[in-house]
Amino acid sequence: MNKIIIVLLVSIMCLSSCSSKEYLTLESKFKGTKANNTFILIPNGAVINSFPIVENNIEFSVGVLNNKIIYICTTDKNFTISNLKTNDQLPESYFNREWGYRPGWGYYIEIESGWYAGFDFQTKPDEKSRIQWFFKFDFNKL
Repeated sequence: MNKIIIVLLVSIMCLSSCSSKEYLTLESKFKGTKANNTFILIPNGAVINSFPIVENNIEFSVGVLNNKIIYICTTDKNFTISNLKTNDQLPESYFNREWGYRPGWGYYIEIESGWYAGFDFQTKPDEKSRIQWFFKFDFNKL
């Protein structure tokens, strides 16, 4: 009987951790709690509802429009992509790539797998600039 309970608990934990990954996919249906009135400015200039999600001990904010996730971002120090974290400086090789800019929103550069590093909107980043946040957004849907 104890073995059955342990197997059931492990199965439930696996299912809940696997299903939570759906939260961090652009265009997926938002399944979280909508009990707050927080908003976020996204790259296309729109202000949309924002909700916190914790995945693997990393806090994310998701921008939701029409019950779909269209923006994901984090400033969590535990988030790492391509060996980069918030407040890191970019390696020199990134400065040969194309930069994006949205007036009043910020400078950004693609890092990996649809993730971007975000920077201040006032001055174009240089080798001493530090990553302020990471985000995912489909710029093809502007």
